[in-house]
Amino acid sequence: MHNEIYVCFGIVLIAILLVGSSFCIALFWLVKSSRDRKPARLSPISRGLLLFGVAIVLCFAYAMFIEPFWLDVTHIELHSKKIPAGSRGFRIAHISDLHSDPQARLEEKLQATIAAEKPDFIV
Repeated sequence: MHNEIYVCFGIVLIAILLVGSSFCIALFWLVKSSRDRKPARLSPISRGLLLFGVAIVLCFAYAMFIEPFWLDVTHIELHSKKIPAGSRGFRIAHISDLHSDPQARLEEKLQATIAAEKPDFIV
């Protein structure tokens, strides 16, 4: 358990360092460009760090502002020889990937969405 916490902490720390260094590079590049009145050239390493930092920021924005509000309903039909032909079968609602958070995000829409599907079982 403690090792997992240290790994997560290390990953977050590395991400913060990469994002911070990429924004320092971007700030340095903007200051140098404005002072020289012409665009400054970034080294390949600086350009890579900057692009990597932007990618991390975009992933973070997606994880915080898009994915938690995304409700996806998928219908899958299964056939089996063990279920008699012509029978209605049954409907199962499988709910997954809910994250406990003090801020309500999908909870109000989730109940209405499940009710509209009229499942026989909720898992």
